[in-house]
Amino acid sequence: MKTKEGIVLICCMLMFTCSKAPKPIEYGHDNCSFCSMTIMDDRHASEIITEKGKVYKYDSIECMLRSLKTHEEPILKYLVIDFNNADTFIDATTATYLISESLPSPMGANLSAFRSEEEVIQSGALFDWDSIRDHIK
Repeated sequence: MKTKEGIVLICCMLMFTCSKAPKPIEYGHDNCSFCSMTIMDDRHASEIITEKGKVYKYDSIECMLRSLKTHEEPILKYLVIDFNNADTFIDATTATYLISESLPSPMGANLSAFRSEEEVIQSGALFDWDSIRDHIK
């Protein structure tokens, strides 16, 4: 009986440790997985979650996009912070992207993400997921 209980306990622990959910970014503490800078800006951060549940954190959307050139693990989710809601991750593949000098980003691309085109707060060049991936190389 104790063996069965142990197996159930191990299975439960594995389910919780292999989460495929975003991890909160600890601003001022976590480092960017691409450029190694400390993540400070709570409006431009992003994350990638692999199919195995590993989370890569980035200080900017452009760092995440540039990391894709060499990223070898299968990716489950691409997430970006919604500029209008700094504590909210949104699906990067459905976000609207804005490049505007009035909204500087940590790595200088002036790139921000918004939940929808209607929520964009400044004028500038708008992009969807495919076009921003082509634009940032």
